This record gives sequence, structure tokens and C-alpha cells, in this order.
Amino acid sequence: MRFSAKHFSIHICLLLTVLWAGLSDSVDAQSVWSQCHKAGFAGDTNLCASDRPCFTELFQEGSSIHVAWDGMQSYDLYHVIAGEPGQRVGQADVGGGRSGSYQINNVRPCATFVIKVQGCNTHFLGHADCSPWTETTFQVAPRRPSGPDTCLKGFVWRDAFPRDHVCVTPNVRDQAAADNSQAASRRDPNGGPFGSDTCRQGFVWREAGPKDHVCVTPGVRDQARQDNNAKCSRLAACQ
Repeated sequence: MRFSAKHFSIHICLLLTVLWAGLSDSVDAQSVWSQCHKAGFAGDTNLCASDRPCFTELFQEGSSIHVAWDGMQSYDLYHVIAGEPGQRVGQADVGGGRSGSYQINNVRPCATFVIKVQGCNTHFLGHADCSPWTETTFQVAPRRPSGPDTCLKGFVWRDAFPRDHVCVTPNVRDQAAADNSQAASRRDPNGGPFGSDTCRQGFVWREAGPKDHVCVTPGVRDQARQDNNAKCSRLAACQ
């Protein structure tokens, strides 16, 4: 079967449409926290001193802090000190090489940790030649009983559509539920420029998300925009 240039163009357009729809779905499913925070921590080794290790990873997973570093050269072993200021902490030894990593377990919510690493080379009779310490700090996340998208006290998930975890006041969530229940009655039965998603006169798309075409009053759409703009400031945070 032969395909003309026209048929080829149509197939390409369909493929791009499917890919875009999949991308839009992934954007909708992305958590609010991941939109508001960069994943982990990446150190720029070009800005690190060459005479000591350089941190390349620093992030929290559950109740543990994970830290990794580039030694900037190969060492026989690394010394690690990690703890809260004012508390007595011991020194851990980590196997050598060009890089290394360490995990701090059972950390306290909202605690601030000071983490230090140095590289050492051992010589005859046990003498060690160590680099200067490299140091960083890390604040543990607050307790999040509802996962990373846990809201500050006084706020709840809007739930305007599945996985809508933008934090809003309870009355705004109730409004979203009410608008959803009336969505069908607010669409123009005769269609229009936006097909079956065309709203009756006096209503507009809510646009709480990229594909949210529930018809609401202009004031409700303005509220949705305000809540979206404030989403990062309403996630659970350390006091």
C-alpha cells in the first residue's frame, strides 16, 4: 500500500497529538511538591576547591538523608561527620576511591544537620594525610502525613480533578466539588467554537489545570489562578 505526502503528514500530526496528550497527562500527575522543588541537589564541581571532596548529591528520602561527593582525586578512605549542632556526633569511615556516599538514618523532622567530609590517604606506619574538610548544611523536611503534597494547617487539597493537590481553604474545595457536579448543565447544548466544551453565556473554563474545562463563573476562575500561584507557599513547612 502506498502513502502519499498528504497521508504521511496526517500520520505525523496524529502521532504528535498522542505524544502531546501523554505529556499533558504526565504534567497533571506531577506532584505539587516536585513542581515547587528541584529534585535533590547537584554541586558544580567546577566551583569546588581541588584540594578536598565536593558534594554532588544531597537529598532526603523518607526519614533518611543521602549525601554523595566527588573526591576530586582518589583517596584511600573518607571521614564523615554528620549531626545536629550542639550534639555529640561520631566520625564514620567510608571506603575510598574517586567518590563516595553516606546515609544518615532516622532523622528528626525539621532538624538542621551539619555534614562534613574529608578524604585521607594512609601511609607507612598508619600515618594519614587528609584533605581539609568540606562542609554543608541540610534542613530535614517537616512531617508530611499525606505525602510530599501535605498542606499547611488550615488548607486542604482542592481536588478539582484527579490528583489536584493544590492547597486551598475548605470553602474553595467545596466550591470545586459543587462546580464539578454542575459541569454538564453549564455547557452549551448547541456546541460552539470549543465544541462540546463550549460554556453557556456567563461561564468560563475554570482552568485549575491545563485540561480543566469545567465551566464556572469568572470569579471562580480568578480564584483558581490565585490558588495556583500560591501553591508553593501552602505546602507543609518547618516553623
